[in-house]
Amino acid sequence: MKRSQKQSVRIVVGIGGILLLGVLVWPTGRAWLVSRIHTSIPSTAASSDAEVQALQKENAQLKAEVSSLMSLKEENERLRKALGIQDQADIKDYISARVSMRGDGTYLRRSVMLNVGQEAGVAKGQAVIHNGFVIGQIAEVRAETSRVQLITDPDSKVAVRIANDQDSKGVLKSPLGIELNIELVPQTEEVTSGTRVFTSGVDSLPARLPVGSVKHVNSSQTQYHDITLQTPVDFQKLREVFILVPS
Repeated sequence: MKRSQKQSVRIVVGIGGILLLGVLVWPTGRAWLVSRIHTSIPSTAASSDAEVQALQKENAQLKAEVSSLMSLKEENERLRKALGIQDQADIKDYISARVSMRGDGTYLRRSVMLNVGQEAGVAKGQAVIHNGFVIGQIAEVRAETSRVQLITDPDSKVAVRIANDQDSKGVLKSPLGIELNIELVPQTEEVTSGTRVFTSGVDSLPARLPVGSVKHVNSSQTQYHDITLQTPVDFQKLREVFILVPS
């Protein structure tokens, strides 16, 4: 290497050394160098902390969702017990309603008006229960109200099943709107007082809904039993009812 080139290298190195020394000696220079190093090298610790915080947040959200689902399940089971309804796959939901008016002005027609309608999910044919027993079904629906045809209505017909050895099937009627009768049960099938009665599911109502129990079984001149049904529901004191939403 020529002498002039060596001198140039020494001069450049010397200037670089002086600059580096200045950076290290002066406080502002040291701060600048440290900041440059920190910004040029990724912070693994900070990145890990952020990931941990994100996972903790996600875990907390999942726990909250699980807790909410458990609360809904417990509330659903509590409601089923309160309604006296068994766990049934064909019942999806319940709609709480209050009786707003009785009757519709028609003689002998047994019905009540409810304060909920189509906007709340009410539909024609849905079963209506009170204290765990069927009292009727939705006959008419408007936007915010609906009418229930009670099982005591002379025009009402409900397919029922008697929980005896023969699993007898019949039709629940109230010809005069006063007494509830179960018709079309053959006399060849044994029916006794106190036997529980449920919906059979043959018509639009879900199966296995409690209706009442056999009150009397009278002798008849026909091939069918003359059966009277008793229900614990006081139809004159209906206030709050539940509408069953099928699945």
